[in-house]
Amino acid sequence: WGAKIVANRPPSSTKRCCLAYCSEKPRLSQALLILPSKKSSLCRETAARAAHAPEVAPAAEAVQGAAQSGAGAPAVAGAPVSSVRQRIAKRLRESLSTTAQYTLNASANAAGLLAVRKKMKGSAATADININDLMVFCTVRALLGAPDLNATFVDGAVYRHPAVHIGFACDTDRGLVVPVVRDSQDLSLLGLARRMKELAAQAVAGSISVDDLSGGTFTVSNLGSLGVESFTPVLNPPQVAILGVNAIGLKPVRKSDGNIEFIDSIGLSLTLDHQVVDGAPGARFLRALRDKIEDAESLCTI
Repeated sequence: WGAKIVANRPPSSTKRCCLAYCSEKPRLSQALLILPSKKSSLCRETAARAAHAPEVAPAAEAVQGAAQSGAGAPAVAGAPVSSVRQRIAKRLRESLSTTAQYTLNASANAAGLLAVRKKMKGSAATADININDLMVFCTVRALLGAPDLNATFVDGAVYRHPAVHIGFACDTDRGLVVPVVRDSQDLSLLGLARRMKELAAQAVAGSISVDDLSGGTFTVSNLGSLGVESFTPVLNPPQVAILGVNAIGLKPVRKSDGNIEFIDSIGLSLTLDHQVVDGAPGARFLRALRDKIEDAESLCTI
């Protein structure tokens, strides 16, 4: 083409026409063409050929079209995100951007939990008490000895709460909500289980009050009932800790005599805010919680 680079000089009228045309034709706007002034006929010829060429979709439109339809399939219309989903997304983005999150993983022998659950199923009054109820009850008892985790972090100040206002993640058709059981440390196992089921039913029905969705000091999220073996729960600010409860599965352990046996083990995933809670306090809480779980038969009474 014999093109040359021109610096610090205004373009000729022919060049201006070519550049103006480039800005309108996506096919040519991908590159800046500066042609020599003596080859204006070549410029006109090139522009004429481009005028009869098919339009080329911008990259963003091409990607969007590929995402919306498969080969030979009709385009899929995008669905607007609900206001609840928007609030959830905003809260989770804020959680990840304003905290220093890390997760500790541990496990506990679940034989006691399973024994208590089996016993509860034998009575009509307690048949509805499930593994999640037992786990939340054990968590509340462990938190009474872990004030650093039963805390909130607001405007650079840490507030350690004497009362345990326990939140629990609840899946609804409108998205994730976290009802809060206030003063859960004062409730029996049966009282806690009943209150959790009341709040969960209201959350699913969409009738739960704002007061019952706020003021939590610690949250439990249980995906174990869906078979999840490990996950990273996301903090619910201003809380500084959240416990993820995983599935119960067989785990090999070495006995004192050196032999290997398989036990029913439940996984625990604890996410903490490193701005407030270091690893050692988190590990001590997990150890205390493990002890509560493994002592469930004596702890979880009606």
